[in-house]
Amino acid sequence: MGLRAIDKCSCFALLELIGKTRGSMGVGYEVSKDTTTTWLTPRPIIDSLGPFDLDPCTPEGGMPWATASRMLTPSDDGLATPWAKDAFVWMNPPYGKNQEQWMQKMAAHGNGIALVLARMEVRWMHDHVLDHPKVQSIFFHKGRLKYCKPDGTQCAPATAGSVFIAYGSLAHERLRRAAAECLAGRHILVNRRS
Repeated sequence: MGLRAIDKCSCFALLELIGKTRGSMGVGYEVSKDTTTTWLTPRPIIDSLGPFDLDPCTPEGGMPWATASRMLTPSDDGLATPWAKDAFVWMNPPYGKNQEQWMQKMAAHGNGIALVLARMEVRWMHDHVLDHPKVQSIFFHKGRLKYCKPDGTQCAPATAGSVFIAYGSLAHERLRRAAAECLAGRHILVNRRS
Protein backbone atom coordinates (compact mmCIF):
# COMPACT_ATOMS: atom_id res chain seq x y z
CA MET A 1 0.00 0.00 0.00
CA GLY A 2 1.34 3.38 -0.93
CA LEU A 3 0.74 6.77 0.61
CA ARG A 4 -1.77 8.90 -1.15
CA ALA A 5 -1.54 12.65 -1.47
CA ILE A 6 -4.25 14.79 0.08
CA ASP A 7 -4.80 18.48 -0.46
CA LYS A 8 -4.32 21.23 2.14
CA CYS A 9 -8.06 21.70 2.75
CA SER A 10 -8.48 17.99 3.43
CA CYS A 11 -5.62 18.13 5.93
CA PHE A 12 -7.29 20.94 7.90
CA ALA A 13 -10.63 19.13 7.83
CA LEU A 14 -8.92 15.98 9.10
CA LEU A 15 -7.19 17.91 11.87
CA GLU A 16 -10.53 19.35 13.00
CA LEU A 17 -12.09 15.89 13.02
CA ILE A 18 -9.39 14.48 15.29
CA GLY A 19 -9.56 17.41 17.71
CA LYS A 20 -6.73 19.64 16.61
CA THR A 21 -6.59 23.37 15.97
CA ARG A 22 -3.95 25.48 14.27
CA GLY A 23 -1.39 27.18 16.48
CA SER A 24 1.34 29.66 15.62
CA MET A 25 3.55 28.59 12.72
CA GLY A 26 0.81 26.16 11.63
CA VAL A 27 1.39 23.78 14.53
CA GLY A 28 -1.59 21.79 15.82
CA TYR A 29 -2.51 21.78 19.50
CA GLU A 30 -4.77 19.32 21.29
CA VAL A 31 -8.06 20.78 22.41
CA SER A 32 -11.17 19.44 24.10
CA LYS A 33 -14.68 20.72 24.78
CA ASP A 34 -13.42 21.86 28.21
CA THR A 35 -10.46 23.82 26.82
CA THR A 36 -9.73 27.10 28.54
CA THR A 37 -6.96 29.66 28.37
CA THR A 38 -7.02 30.00 32.18
CA TRP A 39 -4.72 27.65 34.04
CA LEU A 40 -3.95 28.86 37.58
CA THR A 41 -0.48 28.20 38.94
CA PRO A 42 -0.56 25.90 41.96
CA ARG A 43 0.24 27.78 45.18
CA PRO A 44 3.29 25.65 46.09
CA ILE A 45 4.99 26.78 42.87
CA ILE A 46 4.38 30.45 43.67
CA ASP A 47 5.60 29.89 47.24
CA SER A 48 8.80 28.19 46.06
CA LEU A 49 9.69 30.85 43.45
CA GLY A 50 8.33 34.05 45.01
CA PRO A 51 7.79 36.61 46.23
CA PHE A 52 6.84 38.53 43.10
CA ASP A 53 6.05 42.21 42.60
CA LEU A 54 3.71 41.84 39.61
CA ASP A 55 1.46 39.26 37.99
CA PRO A 56 0.10 40.84 34.79
CA CYS A 57 -2.00 37.76 33.92
CA THR A 58 -4.38 37.28 36.84
CA PRO A 59 -7.80 35.91 35.77
CA GLU A 60 -10.70 38.37 35.81
CA GLY A 61 -12.31 36.70 38.81
CA GLY A 62 -9.08 36.78 40.80
CA MET A 63 -7.38 33.83 42.43
CA PRO A 64 -7.73 31.98 45.72
CA TRP A 65 -4.11 32.95 46.59
CA ALA A 66 -1.90 35.91 45.78
CA THR A 67 0.74 35.41 43.12
CA ALA A 68 2.27 38.89 43.49
CA SER A 69 1.95 42.19 45.36
CA ARG A 70 0.20 43.68 42.32
CA MET A 71 -2.10 41.47 40.25
CA LEU A 72 -3.52 42.74 36.94
CA THR A 73 -6.68 41.23 35.46
CA PRO A 74 -7.79 41.36 31.80
CA SER A 75 -9.77 44.53 32.68
CA ASP A 76 -6.45 46.12 33.73
CA ASP A 77 -4.88 44.95 30.43
CA GLY A 78 -1.47 43.69 31.50
CA LEU A 79 -0.21 43.93 27.93
CA ALA A 80 -1.00 47.64 27.63
CA THR A 81 -0.24 48.59 31.25
CA PRO A 82 3.40 49.61 31.79
CA TRP A 83 5.32 47.30 34.12
CA ALA A 84 7.55 49.02 36.67
CA LYS A 85 11.13 48.69 35.48
CA ASP A 86 12.33 47.08 38.71
CA ALA A 87 9.28 44.80 39.19
CA PHE A 88 10.07 41.12 39.58
CA VAL A 89 7.31 39.55 37.45
CA TRP A 90 5.48 36.24 37.66
CA MET A 91 3.80 35.43 34.36
CA ASN A 92 1.60 32.44 33.56
CA PRO A 93 0.03 33.96 30.42
CA PRO A 94 -3.30 32.99 28.90
CA TYR A 95 -2.57 30.13 26.52
CA GLY A 96 -3.95 31.20 23.19
CA LYS A 97 -3.69 33.65 20.34
CA ASN A 98 -1.96 36.43 22.33
CA GLN A 99 0.71 34.26 23.91
CA GLU A 100 3.43 35.56 21.58
CA GLN A 101 2.64 39.16 22.63
CA TRP A 102 2.89 38.20 26.31
CA MET A 103 6.23 36.47 25.73
CA GLN A 104 7.53 39.47 23.80
CA LYS A 105 6.61 41.84 26.65
CA MET A 106 8.16 39.58 29.29
CA ALA A 107 11.37 39.25 27.28
CA ALA A 108 11.58 43.02 26.83
CA HIS A 109 11.01 43.51 30.59
CA GLY A 110 13.72 40.93 31.34
CA ASN A 111 13.14 40.48 35.10
CA GLY A 112 10.96 37.59 36.19
CA ILE A 113 9.79 34.05 35.62
CA ALA A 114 7.32 32.82 33.01
CA LEU A 115 5.51 29.48 33.07
CA VAL A 116 4.29 28.22 29.70
CA LEU A 117 3.61 24.98 27.88
CA ALA A 118 6.85 23.56 26.50
CA ARG A 119 6.07 24.19 22.84
CA MET A 120 9.53 24.12 21.33
CA GLU A 121 8.35 24.44 17.74
CA VAL A 122 6.59 27.80 17.97
CA ARG A 123 8.11 31.10 16.87
CA TRP A 124 7.83 32.84 20.26
CA MET A 125 9.80 30.05 21.94
CA HIS A 126 12.75 30.79 19.65
CA ASP A 127 12.44 34.58 19.47
CA HIS A 128 11.60 35.35 23.11
CA VAL A 129 13.17 32.42 24.96
CA LEU A 130 15.88 30.32 23.30
CA ASP A 131 17.45 33.16 21.31
CA HIS A 132 16.73 35.99 23.74
CA PRO A 133 19.73 37.50 25.59
CA LYS A 134 17.82 38.12 28.85
CA VAL A 135 16.95 34.43 29.37
CA GLN A 136 19.50 32.91 31.72
CA SER A 137 17.98 29.49 32.32
CA ILE A 138 14.95 27.31 31.74
CA PHE A 139 13.45 24.50 33.79
CA PHE A 140 11.54 21.62 32.22
CA HIS A 141 9.08 20.18 34.72
CA LYS A 142 9.14 16.39 34.96
CA GLY A 143 5.71 15.10 34.01
CA ARG A 144 2.72 17.27 33.29
CA LEU A 145 1.75 19.94 35.80
CA LYS A 146 -1.67 19.85 37.38
CA TYR A 147 -2.83 23.45 37.20
CA CYS A 148 -5.79 24.73 39.21
CA LYS A 149 -9.30 25.88 38.39
CA PRO A 150 -10.48 29.37 39.41
CA ASP A 151 -11.87 27.92 42.66
CA GLY A 152 -8.42 26.53 43.56
CA THR A 153 -9.17 22.87 42.96
CA GLN A 154 -6.67 20.88 40.97
CA CYS A 155 -7.27 20.10 37.29
CA ALA A 156 -6.31 17.00 35.38
CA PRO A 157 -2.73 17.12 34.06
CA ALA A 158 -1.99 19.70 31.35
CA THR A 159 -2.14 18.65 27.70
CA ALA A 160 1.63 19.12 27.35
CA GLY A 161 4.75 19.53 29.45
CA SER A 162 5.58 22.86 31.07
CA VAL A 163 8.68 25.02 31.12
CA PHE A 164 9.72 27.80 33.50
CA ILE A 165 11.76 30.60 31.91
CA ALA A 166 14.14 32.74 33.97
CA TYR A 167 14.59 36.28 32.66
CA GLY A 168 17.49 37.93 34.50
CA SER A 169 19.82 36.89 37.32
CA LEU A 170 17.31 37.00 40.19
CA ALA A 171 14.93 34.77 38.25
CA HIS A 172 17.76 32.36 37.44
CA GLU A 173 18.78 32.16 41.11
CA ARG A 174 15.22 31.55 42.30
CA LEU A 175 14.66 28.90 39.65
CA ARG A 176 17.99 27.24 40.52
CA ARG A 177 17.07 27.16 44.21
CA ALA A 178 13.57 25.75 43.60
CA ALA A 179 15.01 23.13 41.22
CA ALA A 180 17.41 21.98 43.95
CA GLU A 181 14.83 22.02 46.74
CA CYS A 182 11.36 21.16 45.48
CA LEU A 183 10.68 21.14 41.73
CA ALA A 184 11.09 17.87 39.84
CA GLY A 185 12.67 18.18 36.42
CA ARG A 186 15.70 19.55 34.61
CA HIS A 187 17.24 23.02 35.09
CA ILE A 188 19.25 24.12 32.06
CA LEU A 189 21.51 27.13 31.62
CA VAL A 190 20.88 28.85 28.30
CA ASN A 191 24.11 29.30 26.38
CA ARG A 192 24.23 32.00 23.77
CA ARG A 193 25.50 31.35 20.28
CA SER A 194 28.59 33.28 19.23
